[in-house]
Amino acid sequence: MPEPKLISPLLDGFAIGEPMSDHHGVRCCPALHEETGNRFIVKIISIPASQVQVDALFLTGAFSSQDEALSYFHDLSKSILDEAEVLSKLTKLEGFLPYLASQVVEMSDGTGYEVYLISPYKRSLRKQMEVAPFTHLGAVNLALDLCAALATSRRAGYLYADLKPGNIFLTQTHGWRIGDLGFIPLSSLKYASLPDKYRSEYTAPEISDAMSELNSTIDVYALGLILYQIYNNGQLPSEASAEGDPFPAPAYADYELAEIIQKACDPDPSKRWANPGEMGQAIVAYMQRNTINDTPIIPPPAEPVIEPESEESIASDSENELTEMMNDLLSEEETQEQESLLTSEEAQAFTEEPSSDETVPSDESTAELTDVALTQEVEDILAQADELISHELPEPVVAPEPIDVPFPAPIILDMNDLEPDQEESPAVLVLKVDGDEYAAVDSSPEAEQDEIPQEPTPETEISDDDIDEIIEEALEPEYTNMQEEDEPPSSGSKLRAFFAIASILVLLVVACLGVSYYYRQYYLQNIHNITLNGDVYSLSVQVHSDINDSLLSVICTDTYGNSRTSSVANGLAQFTDLTPNTQYRVQVKISGTHRLTGVTSGTFTTPTQTEIMNFTAVAGPEDGSVILSFAVNGPEPENWIVACSTQDKPAQTTTFRGHTITLTGLDLEENYLFKLIPDGQQYLTGTRELYYTPKKIVYAQDLHLTKCSDGIISIAWSSPEGTNPTKWVVRCYNDEGFDETITTSDTNAQFSVPSPSSSYTIDVTAEGMTVKSPLTVTPNPITVTEITKEVTEDGNLRLTWVYSGNTPSQGWSVDYSIDGTAAVTAECLSCEVLIPYYPGSHYDINIAPAGDVTYLGKLYTYDAPEADTFDEYKVSAEDLSFSMCLTPDKEDWDRHDLKDKDYRNEFSIGEKASFLVKYSGKRTKSKDDMVISYIVRDGSGAPISLDRESTTWNGMWDGRYCELNIPKMPTVVGSYSIEIYFNGDLASTEQFTII
Repeated sequence: MPEPKLISPLLDGFAIGEPMSDHHGVRCCPALHEETGNRFIVKIISIPASQVQVDALFLTGAFSSQDEALSYFHDLSKSILDEAEVLSKLTKLEGFLPYLASQVVEMSDGTGYEVYLISPYKRSLRKQMEVAPFTHLGAVNLALDLCAALATSRRAGYLYADLKPGNIFLTQTHGWRIGDLGFIPLSSLKYASLPDKYRSEYTAPEISDAMSELNSTIDVYALGLILYQIYNNGQLPSEASAEGDPFPAPAYADYELAEIIQKACDPDPSKRWANPGEMGQAIVAYMQRNTINDTPIIPPPAEPVIEPESEESIASDSENELTEMMNDLLSEEETQEQESLLTSEEAQAFTEEPSSDETVPSDESTAELTDVALTQEVEDILAQADELISHELPEPVVAPEPIDVPFPAPIILDMNDLEPDQEESPAVLVLKVDGDEYAAVDSSPEAEQDEIPQEPTPETEISDDDIDEIIEEALEPEYTNMQEEDEPPSSGSKLRAFFAIASILVLLVVACLGVSYYYRQYYLQNIHNITLNGDVYSLSVQVHSDINDSLLSVICTDTYGNSRTSSVANGLAQFTDLTPNTQYRVQVKISGTHRLTGVTSGTFTTPTQTEIMNFTAVAGPEDGSVILSFAVNGPEPENWIVACSTQDKPAQTTTFRGHTITLTGLDLEENYLFKLIPDGQQYLTGTRELYYTPKKIVYAQDLHLTKCSDGIISIAWSSPEGTNPTKWVVRCYNDEGFDETITTSDTNAQFSVPSPSSSYTIDVTAEGMTVKSPLTVTPNPITVTEITKEVTEDGNLRLTWVYSGNTPSQGWSVDYSIDGTAAVTAECLSCEVLIPYYPGSHYDINIAPAGDVTYLGKLYTYDAPEADTFDEYKVSAEDLSFSMCLTPDKEDWDRHDLKDKDYRNEFSIGEKASFLVKYSGKRTKSKDDMVISYIVRDGSGAPISLDRESTTWNGMWDGRYCELNIPKMPTVVGSYSIEIYFNGDLASTEQFTII
């Protein structure tokens, strides 16, 4: 297998081991973070998977060059990252675990790419099935978790096609989630094929090869097969059964559950559950009809019946059994201690999965999947299941029944077999242990003198502490006689010795089992997990365990060794008066003769404290925009995040630097909540939230001088159409110290200035707005007396004018606005200027001397006539076919770079669009200059962008085709139209949507 590379920056600070698996170009390697000691899995996907795949593509003619193949492989790599992004977004809707990070690197030989994906090292269902038997309740929980996850994926528009135990992981809350790639868009299911990397023994039988047509039940089939394996002692159905006949019922499922499982994994897709939600409903109905116990699915093997054996055999077997039990106890404890340690030398070779090592990603926006909530059907499934599960286990937990250790049956002696000197009635020793009576025969004379009753009464019950003493006394005469008489032991003495040894060994076994039970149930106490939550000054430690709170305490220690202890109440320990920006180690302790296992420690770092002051919002420079600004007291992060939300829309976040940000694209008259979030460990105090309602931008239009003489400056302006500001703020100032502000409800103002020979600046702003309309008054007035407009043949508008006054030394400045769009400035030295011509548009024109010279005149307007339909060079608009498409990511693209999916009229914000134009008939060739104009209008018909480009008539065409790139696309969601003009004549009007 290829050796993995420590790529940067993804694997900086990691040690990575040899691949644990290599399948269809996918390798999985263990990795250890050298600083934290945390364990991870790095998945490496090679594209292409092998050189054989490359050779096959070239042999079939799929690619003509290495560059084409490399471009194709790059697209495949990007699609994997897109799929990982889908997994990350679905994480916020429960049922899935994301990859922590990803990176694409080019192969060293330059033939393809490798996609690196990193995730926490956590326990999979495959591992759980190997190390621990499933209970009935645990299997039902697993089924419901997976039904909900698969339903969530479908709601998001994807079918999860790689469901198998290796892709399902156990969380710290003992739930199950899907944590790997395997998504296929439902919209393309009928056209898609199943990649080899997604093919496993859990793949539906009808998907036999890459050419097989997919169906919407393959996820249900895989889930059914997983449950089948759990309820069939870990065995999948035989291959013979999978050839078309329904599978036999799982060995350990009752008939109702077996029917649910068999229907899910039926070889015939039409007979399966239609979707995961339907299967989940069936499982919930099954739970309502039955009591689901938390008992193992596979019953433990029956205890063997002890047959009478020889004394030597019994003693040997008992000693061996006792030795094995003690070794098992000791080895299990040693194993637990050893597994909790991972040396740096072992870090690169570990392959065992931990019981839980899940890392939860930080909060992100889920606005792109707001409609991907669980359906009501699935929510009902989970709600009903949770209610049923919560009543399965008794509270408190019932202790296990006493261990039943079988004893040998009482031995009946035949009196005729005794020697003559032993015919006297033997003494009968009656032992009563845990309510059961056992007899031992003692033929010694001393036993006769003890007058032990032949038929024991209830008062003859003997305690466990006296058993050894009684057995010793019962056997002592026999041993004494055997030592004194050099005769072979009698049959009775052998039986008594056998019984004595057996009894002692049984008692030892009982004692060991008691010790084992004490060690497991009383001495070892498990902490399932601890949760740390806090802020800059406090910390809450939630201890998840079944241990009595009075036995637990929590110790919190800072990096300087200062410790404090808190008791646990209702599973919670509290610490206050902590120090900001300090790391604390938390350790759970237990009192008495107990030892803690599980998650007993953790670390928590208190954030730094930063105060937000003067958090304000004002209108931005365009409709639907806002300018946020604030001041900071204390340490601050390199980046800030602002979350923007409304009552009906989830929060969207934007990252920025500094203390000011302008947000655009907001809905007018919608009440927004803005919240500051540090991109780091800071803890914010002060004013970190505010509400603001965006308003339509109002600014002074047609601002001009009405008088500039005798120390009086008078100005006037107009309000934008459809607006009526209540107040205007007008400020007049200059560099010589003059500064006066007037607030008025009128659209005119007048200032008395100290020196008419000085220059002045006047700003007019609608109250509550930030957009200013400025006007400069200079000491050299000039008046334009006449203006002429003329459309040129090359698609421009020529303006000429006549003026009176001093000739401006720096020429002229012409400000023009088309259909209310932002003003554009054109400068010229003579009294003539060419500006872009857009048919059917309204022009506002302001002519002024360039530089700081006052223009004393008025605003000129011009309404351009509607355009004629294009009909030149033997090509008319009717001969032209405009196909809108996504602009290929290539500088000089042509129609061959377009795929079928690229032709569309819906685009996301930020995407570029183009037209592929085709004409029918014949055209005249010409080298004439051609001006192509674009006017983009919103749904109300108002223009939002006007752009032009120049070329020649012959230069436009490549055969019968012409590629036109739209210079500027809208940045707000909505419906739009675009008009295309050739030399001022209308060629086409097309509709499109921004989503």
